[in-house]
Amino acid sequence: MNAAFNGYLFKKRIDITKYCNGDERFVTLREPSSQEFLKIIDGADKGGDDGDIVMMKNLIPLVPDLIFEHNFFDAEKNEKKISNREVAEFLCSKIDLMVDLTVQYVSSLPLANGNAGK
Repeated sequence: MNAAFNGYLFKKRIDITKYCNGDERFVTLREPSSQEFLKIIDGADKGGDDGDIVMMKNLIPLVPDLIFEHNFFDAEKNEKKISNREVAEFLCSKIDLMVDLTVQYVSSLPLANGNAGK
């Protein structure tokens, strides 16, 4: 899919296989809107681990809407793809996974790194 078709210039694919008992899994998060971006980074100026914790706390309620693509299926329902909300519940249920996802996603955002337009 090209950016014009899906409406997003930026997407971040995050491999989360190591958190899924070796099952090959990924989640792709889309670029945040301006309002979502401001919510994510709000209070993150504390820096260090405190800043990461604040960003994770801010990111959690946005995760279901930020999921662009995933490869999670429900084996009990003939491999039907599960909802973004169900994927988000799984992601948020594992603290180490959520910390890793937050750091990878936020660090890849162009404006979060001062790399806008580069």
